[in-house]
Amino acid sequence: MAGFDRGGFGCRQMRASLQRLSNVTVLVDRPEFEGAFRLVSGYRLDKHTGELVVSISPLGTTAILGRQGYLRLNMDEVRRIHGEVAHLIHSRLHWVNQGDRRPVNMDTLCSYAYVGVRTGSALRKRRMAVRQALKELMDVGWTVTEKYPGTYLIGRPRRASDQGELVTRAGVNW
Repeated sequence: MAGFDRGGFGCRQMRASLQRLSNVTVLVDRPEFEGAFRLVSGYRLDKHTGELVVSISPLGTTAILGRQGYLRLNMDEVRRIHGEVAHLIHSRLHWVNQGDRRPVNMDTLCSYAYVGVRTGSALRKRRMAVRQALKELMDVGWTVTEKYPGTYLIGRPRRASDQGELVTRAGVNW
């Protein structure tokens, strides 16, 4: 489960956290609607394979993702990425659907990892770190092509398998 030994302390902590999150109620008060929902509507842990599926309520998913859908996080990719900037960019690029490619500007990529506008040598160092992070993404199966100067076409790999992936879904009936 998410890189933890199945019977270890980390696994027990993860399960306890999921149980606590299952008790959290979120209140939404917007001009167009009002509602309340549990943060985690359910989770399923296969004790033999370690596969973990977390279900977030449809209202929660809409609030988090801006639409009803799902977000798939491949934990094998996360474990293989070592750089801090690469981790930050990887986590922010999950709006790119699996098997799809999207254009992303260098300044946008920099904003995923760094706060504030910088000029001169600081900006050059940040861009160099982002380019290194993009190489790390390529090492875990993402595609990166510089389409125009400062604009990259970033492709997320197709789903290889269910193993090692944490899935959050909206509106799933178990």
